[in-house]
Amino acid sequence: MNKLFFLFLFRSVLHTLTRLLHTLTQTHNQVAPSIKITRIPLHHRLTAETGKAEIPYLCHCQRKERLFQFLFEMLQTPSMRSCIWWVQSSSGTFQFSSQNKESLAQLWGRRKGNRKTMTYQKMARALRNYSRTGEIHKVKRKLTYRFDEKTLRGLQGNSNAL
Repeated sequence: MNKLFFLFLFRSVLHTLTRLLHTLTQTHNQVAPSIKITRIPLHHRLTAETGKAEIPYLCHCQRKERLFQFLFEMLQTPSMRSCIWWVQSSSGTFQFSSQNKESLAQLWGRRKGNRKTMTYQKMARALRNYSRTGEIHKVKRKLTYRFDEKTLRGLQGNSNAL
């Protein structure tokens, strides 16, 4: 009988919490529509390790900032001209300073929230990965890169919207 009572109590509390979260979600969507809250599928609610129920709603806040977005922002910031500058802004070509590239990399690491210090070598590896995805391409000049045309248009559109 104790097991049945606790099962009933657990289901009752879970049902009440679900209704409360549903109400909060509706209120949240009216107050802050830019943050999306979605329901977790039923099979994701119980964790395999503990068997405990998880809250059936998740907050999907904005996606993490990507390196090419950060670089575009730094290119728009006059105080960063000693670290990074446009070679030809119309084509999206930019260059890093050989003396100050490490400070820009450290700033990127802090922006990401890294515990360890970001180095230019690590940041350059990410830039090489962007070459594979087509968002940024290496130019044959030292420390010089070029945004893909589509990426550049997207970044310019986002900066104009702000």
